[in-house]
Amino acid sequence: MKKFITFVMAICLATGAFAQGFGQHAMGINEIEIGDRFDFEVINYLHFGFNGIIKNETVSSKTGFFSSQQFGFNMLEFGFLPYEDGKISLGADVEWNWYHLNKDYVWVPLSDGSSQSYTAGGSILGILPKADAGVTEVKRSIFSVCTFGFPVNFTHHFGKMTLQVGVTPELNLNGYVQFRGLNLAGENVNDMRSGARFSKNIKTNLFTWNAHAAISYGGLGLYFKYSPKNVLQQHYGPQFNTFTVGLILGLGM
Repeated sequence: MKKFITFVMAICLATGAFAQGFGQHAMGINEIEIGDRFDFEVINYLHFGFNGIIKNETVSSKTGFFSSQQFGFNMLEFGFLPYEDGKISLGADVEWNWYHLNKDYVWVPLSDGSSQSYTAGGSILGILPKADAGVTEVKRSIFSVCTFGFPVNFTHHFGKMTLQVGVTPELNLNGYVQFRGLNLAGENVNDMRSGARFSKNIKTNLFTWNAHAAISYGGLGLYFKYSPKNVLQQHYGPQFNTFTVGLILGLGM
C-alpha cells in the first residue's frame, strides 16, 4: 500500500505541474464537444484521499485517519454548459475504499457460533483483539469496498481555478476482508484469498450517497466528501460512515 500511495502521489504532482504549465484544457484530447452547449468527456479526473470514521468510537479508536484510503476515477461525463464558464454534468465513477485497523486488532468475518457457517446473505464483520482472533502478529488486516458512483456536479471556472460541488448516488459491491500475519504457533497465515479471516461476502449498504466539493488550480486540487449513510448494513457489522479529504487530478484541465 505504501508503494501504491507513493506512485499515486507522484502522478498527481507531476501531472499537476504539467497542467499548470499549459493552462486550462491542456488535456482536452479526452473531450468531445456536442454543439455549443454540450460536451462528453472520458477519464475526466482521478482522486486519492483518506477516510475519517464518523459515529462509531469502536472503529475510530482502532484505526487512524491515514490508515483508511480511497482511490477512484471518473470513467465518463456528459455535460451541459448553461454559460461560458459553467457546467452541469452527470458522470460515472468507480472507486475503492480500504479500511485498515491498527496492529492490535483484526477484521474477522464472524460465524453463527454453532455450525461455523456464515449467515445467509452475507458475513457479519467483526473486530477482535489479535489474540482473540488466533494470531500473535498482524501484517495486514483490511476491509475493502468497491463503489460505482453517478455524480451530479456543478462546475465553475475562474481562469485556471476550478470550483466544483455535487451529489453522488452510489452503488456498492459486497465488501472484502483479508488478513496476513502469524498465528499463535508463530506460523505464517495468508488469508488473502481463503481462510478463516477471509470473506468476499461482507454485506454493505447497496445504495448510498455522498455530498462533495473540490477546488483545483491548473488541474491539481483538493476535494472533500461527506458520506452520511453507514458503510455496512445493519446487523452485519459496526455501523460507521465516513468523510474523505484528498487530492484530485484533472479537474479543470
